Amino acid sequence: MGFFMSKERKKLANAEAAIFLKEISSAKVEAQMLRNYLVRAKKLVDKSKEKEHLYEVAGDLILEIPEAIERLEHSLDMILYMTTVSTKKILSPKITLEEKQSLERSFVDTQFEQSVNNLSKKVASRYLRKNEEE
Repeated sequence: MGFFMSKERKKLANAEAAIFLKEISSAKVEAQMLRNYLVRAKKLVDKSKEKEHLYEVAGDLILEIPEAIERLEHSLDMILYMTTVSTKKILSPKITLEEKQSLERSFVDTQFEQSVNNLSKKVASRYLRKNEEE
């Protein structure tokens, strides 16, 4: 095999990248599910008559698991970003300049909408958490 990849190897690399992205995306969904389960469990603990006892025997878990999930989500984000960058290098030569510009413009619009939605969700979550604590 020479300096350049054969067409078969390029196809395989594209398939591998797609499978990897799919699996990382699935892991991110599972991490979010874990976070949701934890939120539900914490609500149950906080409503329990045995709340003080539960915090006495498992307080470290109640406080440390959310931090572990945040670290997991960050690691998955890093892997997803690295994979996206490397995939972009593989796919970039196959896309014309006009197509790239069109895609980037649509991404910026979508990214702005997503950031507004994410900001709204964060504000709402903080408001709900603050009200739950009171």
